[in-house]
Amino acid sequence: MESIASAVQRLLPTMHSARETDEYEEKKLNTYNNSHGNMSGYECAVCKNRGGIGVITDEGYFAVRNCVCMATRATLKNIERSGLKDLMERYTFDNWQSPKDWQKMIYDRAKSFMEDTGFDSKGRFFFIGGQPGSGKTHICTAMVAEMLNKGLSARYCVWDRESKHIKAVVNDDEEYSRAINPLLKVKVLYIDDFLKVKSGAQPTDADVKLSFEIVNYRYNAGLMTIISTEFSPDELLDIDEAMGSRIIERAGQYALYIGKNRDKNWRLRGVSNG
Repeated sequence: MESIASAVQRLLPTMHSARETDEYEEKKLNTYNNSHGNMSGYECAVCKNRGGIGVITDEGYFAVRNCVCMATRATLKNIERSGLKDLMERYTFDNWQSPKDWQKMIYDRAKSFMEDTGFDSKGRFFFIGGQPGSGKTHICTAMVAEMLNKGLSARYCVWDRESKHIKAVVNDDEEYSRAINPLLKVKVLYIDDFLKVKSGAQPTDADVKLSFEIVNYRYNAGLMTIISTEFSPDELLDIDEAMGSRIIERAGQYALYIGKNRDKNWRLRGVSNG
């Protein structure tokens, strides 16, 4: 039978090795946590812009865990990619002007939409159509801004600009996929001036085909979609019933229409609603 003394002698190298391992791992931990990183765009006092925090695992080894600032950095990156960064500074819920009942209705319905969805994409659509200058872009931007600040990825699409590019590459499968996929698959898509064409003109067949492809994909995939346009729900149905009915169905109570009336054009009054 092995004596206690022999057992201690046998274990000493292991104990010594474990102690050295602990010291080595602790040294790595301190070196890492005292270093400064080179991440930009957000100053983090917790991780010193490394993006990670050094820890010692239950097994006694050094490891790196994501810093809490990474969620903030992801949100900022989403805002940059969304195309809404400049608009977000002006078009907020706090800046919304609502002296009229119809403006208060827009605000209340937008806020209700945010509470109903819980900032989560449940396939819900928000639609607001009608009078230019009545605050459609403002309210939609305020909504998407809150979603971005909650960490959802979103994309801002100005219809006339984006559709021209996508239609121009329709015969190149690779380029077409590269152009349209971000609109199809992003968590939250905001289309501004949907189907906007020259005054008095109707959307072309190519515009209708493209609009249906985007709406139908997001309808089937259950992805949140926010749409502002000068068209009414009935006018969308006349343009393409399959496309229009999908929007109206998914929007439900959040399909709003501001009747055409120049008195509702807030740009003409010098007020910030845009």
